[in-house]
Amino acid sequence: TLGDVPDSSWYTKRHFFRRMSAEDLKRGPGNSTPPSPTGSWPVVSAKSDGVTPGFVIEDERKNRYLLKFDSPDCPELSSAADMIGSKFFYALGYNTPENYIVRFRREKLESSDGASWRDASGVKRVITERVLDDMLRQQPTGRDGSYRALASRWIEGKLLGPFTYDGTRTD
Repeated sequence: TLGDVPDSSWYTKRHFFRRMSAEDLKRGPGNSTPPSPTGSWPVVSAKSDGVTPGFVIEDERKNRYLLKFDSPDCPELSSAADMIGSKFFYALGYNTPENYIVRFRREKLESSDGASWRDASGVKRVITERVLDDMLRQQPTGRDGSYRALASRWIEGKLLGPFTYDGTRTD
């Protein structure tokens, strides 16, 4: 009430009540539920915005994650920044998703019944195995043929997005 931000669904005064330890800072908002390394990751949907592909997947424990890829020109750049930034913002008090760097082979992803995405023109399309191959075609792979991505654990609640640039300054 005297100028400080109240706790809410987007902010929590973490350092205000109890100073976070070095281990708390390193852990960030989770580090306890990465996508399951066993079983397949059915693709529930694909992200339509942004310049790189992304998929909403579900692991065998029924946890959902948004898989986000780096630009092929700058591998590891945006995923590393997102991973590190989420821990900083969490320490500052913001509620951020659990982020994990994952490596996986193409066989791990599989299209699921009813999965769809919207192409650049806004047309809804079904996600097939061929669509997955096409979306991953530009992504670099490691020496072992694996892909690298950031897996952000799906936050519970009602999705309000996506973010639009309407009404913003052009600069």
